[in-house]
Amino acid sequence: MLIVMWITLELCALTMLHSSGALGATAAIVLAIILLILLIADMACYLAYCHLPPMPAFIDGTAPL
Repeated sequence: MLIVMWITLELCALTMLHSSGALGATAAIVLAIILLILLIADMACYLAYCHLPPMPAFIDGTAPL
């Protein structure tokens, strides 16, 4: 839930920056792609976290934060 809310907040901020004219279309698209890559990496860390022993799970779970 935290990861989904974070990506939603970032996309809303990106949309507002683009609609206000502070970001061009190319910059907004590049940043949206970076956010998508980060979302995939965060979800991969979270899924790995569910199947690891306690200490590696702690390390893997704190990486996205």
